[in-house]
Amino acid sequence: MKKLIKKVKKTLHGDFFPRVGIGDKVKSGDLLGYAMMPEVLEAFDITPGMKVLVDEGIYVSEKTPIIKRSKGMYNETIESSSDGVVRIIDKRLCIVGGEKKEKVTSELWGRVLFVGGEEYVIDAQFLELPIFISVGSAIIGNIAAAVEVGPVVTIANLPKDIEGKIVVLGGSMPFSVYKTIAARGALGVIATSLDWNDYEKIFREPLLPTGILQGFGKYVMWDWYKTLFNAINDLYAEVDFTHSQMHLPYSDIMLDTFTKDTYLFKDILWGKRVKELNSVSDGLIAVLDSKEKTPVFEDELLRVT
Repeated sequence: MKKLIKKVKKTLHGDFFPRVGIGDKVKSGDLLGYAMMPEVLEAFDITPGMKVLVDEGIYVSEKTPIIKRSKGMYNETIESSSDGVVRIIDKRLCIVGGEKKEKVTSELWGRVLFVGGEEYVIDAQFLELPIFISVGSAIIGNIAAAVEVGPVVTIANLPKDIEGKIVVLGGSMPFSVYKTIAARGALGVIATSLDWNDYEKIFREPLLPTGILQGFGKYVMWDWYKTLFNAINDLYAEVDFTHSQMHLPYSDIMLDTFTKDTYLFKDILWGKRVKELNSVSDGLIAVLDSKEKTPVFEDELLRVT
């Protein structure tokens, strides 16, 4: 696990009137300003094979053909059900009406690098966390964590609002729960383990980006994960399911939950506190609270200060 700094740019698709300036420090939930956002009357995901029949910026009336797409052996034409202006917003074809004033709040902790126009940029610190195995694409969203569950996750354990979020589960995920998560519109899901019989079904034909945390269900590792995901629940995160990596916010919210010390991230010793760190001729030896000793590399250590 390592710490890194990233510049996070957010495009609002509306005129932004900031209340913060360059160099200001912000935390999750802080008011950044207000934006005049277009009121979306209807929206359609733009998918491969779909043909958009209208140009962005034009006004369309009700029952104007706007999309043509394949549906089995036939082509389906979709007509607008509203009068409005065509906009492409976050890879979606939208029909928008008037504008409305909305609050813009920060999704993460960091320092403001730029504000203006339709966007802002925040310089933020992240932890890079490896995933044991994953399938899917890179996604960005807020965490919806359910960590206080039993060995096997049930549908009743799922967070209430998971649409458009990255679900993190602190237990084994049955296939029935996996299907429910996909049906409820989650962006992706990460669990501590899966039933062996479900691996082939899920990873052969994934319903959404899916990952299993490093540790392969070893709950000695999950003790640290549980504290971490509780602390950053509902915060911004970036997960690359193609390369099995998570970038999680390294904020005061998270760090306040950990003793200011050095932690080890190695195999089944994941998240263990280091009592002593000794230099030897060929490297470092970590002595843990449990009196275990193990050789370590610098990139297996995290110093919380």
